[in-house]
Amino acid sequence: MERSERADDFVSGAFVAHCVRGTVTELRRLRVGPADFEVRKTIGRGHFGQVHVVRERRSGDVFAMKTLRKQDTLAQTGVMFYEEERDIMTEAVSPWITALHYAFQDSQLLYLVMDFHPGGDLMTLLDRFDGVLEEETARFYLAEIALALHDLHAMGYVHRDVKPENVLLDRCGHVKLADFGSAARLGAGGLVSAAMPVGTPDYLAPEVLRAVNTAGARQPASPAYGKDCDYWSLGVVAFEMLTGRTPFSDDKLGSTYNNIQQHKKHLVRPSEPALSDAAWSLIAGLLTDNNRRLAHADVLQHAFFTSVDWNNIANTVPPFIPTVNGVDDTSNFDEVSPEPPSPSLDSLLSQQKFSGRELPFIGFTFTKPLGETRPLKDRLHAPAMKPSSELERKVCAQRRQLHTLRERLDEYERGEGRQPAQLSAKVDEKSERLQKIEEERNRLEAALARAEDKSAGYVRLLEVEKKDRMSTEKRALELLQDIKRKWKRDEEERLKVIQDEVKRYQAECKSMEEKYHFSLENL
Repeated sequence: MERSERADDFVSGAFVAHCVRGTVTELRRLRVGPADFEVRKTIGRGHFGQVHVVRERRSGDVFAMKTLRKQDTLAQTGVMFYEEERDIMTEAVSPWITALHYAFQDSQLLYLVMDFHPGGDLMTLLDRFDGVLEEETARFYLAEIALALHDLHAMGYVHRDVKPENVLLDRCGHVKLADFGSAARLGAGGLVSAAMPVGTPDYLAPEVLRAVNTAGARQPASPAYGKDCDYWSLGVVAFEMLTGRTPFSDDKLGSTYNNIQQHKKHLVRPSEPALSDAAWSLIAGLLTDNNRRLAHADVLQHAFFTSVDWNNIANTVPPFIPTVNGVDDTSNFDEVSPEPPSPSLDSLLSQQKFSGRELPFIGFTFTKPLGETRPLKDRLHAPAMKPSSELERKVCAQRRQLHTLRERLDEYERGEGRQPAQLSAKVDEKSERLQKIEEERNRLEAALARAEDKSAGYVRLLEVEKKDRMSTEKRALELLQDIKRKWKRDEEERLKVIQDEVKRYQAECKSMEEKYHFSLENL
């Protein structure tokens, strides 16, 4: 009898273990990874990794995928910049900030899959216009960048690397702030204290340089700075848009830093191209000491932006609408050759012993929930979003229950548990719940497929409307040309009639004169 009971216990325990293994296997299968994406083109490369345009194999959606080398991120002692970049894009619901869809990792790389904006970046736009924009055009982009920075600051972060290359344009031509690899979370009093150098030299604020220099001198505390440093960078971008150069650049990096520190001496109003008083007032108000620098409210009320409808600028037609020939069109980006894969020493070492190198990346994985529509003010005061969907949470709960059941079976084997029949009934109940969860997953997948079909229909409708608009513009242009040609012909005919009339009158006058002279001679 005892042997039979132990056999029943063994069978029940094996069944529970099988359920747990099946759940884990299913979760691993559903987890997003590099194999789920097809790399179409490389559009950017930095010190820590690359940015690719990718297509999701399952849905066909196009994204931008940023890859970061783990060994390089770990080499930055005391800095977890990839965490800030991930958190900003997962928490943001601002229309001006690039959104994250997936975050995952493998043994060598971190992956951030985000919105792809096919309009290119602001630097490419500047190159298209020979480096200089008209004030009216620059006003539009500076206004949208200011709104993007305000939303980022409201989330409790500072960008610290605002420059044209990090300002993207979506397919309609509106601004999208991107590349938060240098961003930092604002601490007490809205300040950040960082000893590590960040950002791009030409766009660094003087207080950021002072913080780095103080840390290099090994002083007890580095001076803190706040979100004002982003408005300094906005001033540099404004100067560059309107003049075609940055205000403090020099061939030598040390001279550039010195010019920034002595900005009162080196900031000079250019004579060519000439700037309006309002434009120069904005630049001078941003490129000054941080205790006197223009803040967000000052920017909104500045004379340079008098004509801007701040509440409706997102619905305003941009001054430049990018030409986009498809969802994965990269023609508005400069061509970048992909970086060849480099061997990693860590990948060659034995993985049998625990090294602890993966600990900093725990919790990095993220999948954007479907239907996330919470407003920004609610998201700012909400706890950080957990990187699991509703289905994953239910499966995890089921796993915990199965684990508890297995522990109870172990207790019974030691003589402390319940009867096998009760445990078997519990297993049946959990199995039924797991089946219901699987049915719910199938229902959600079907709903997702319907939503994707609807989205594809919208894309096709957009393409049709775009073609119709281009056809209408072409017909209007042809009609205008026909009208001009007809007007020209009518004008030429009227002129010819007038000239013939003049000639006829001249001939009559001449004839009358001859008759008059003949009469005089006969007299």
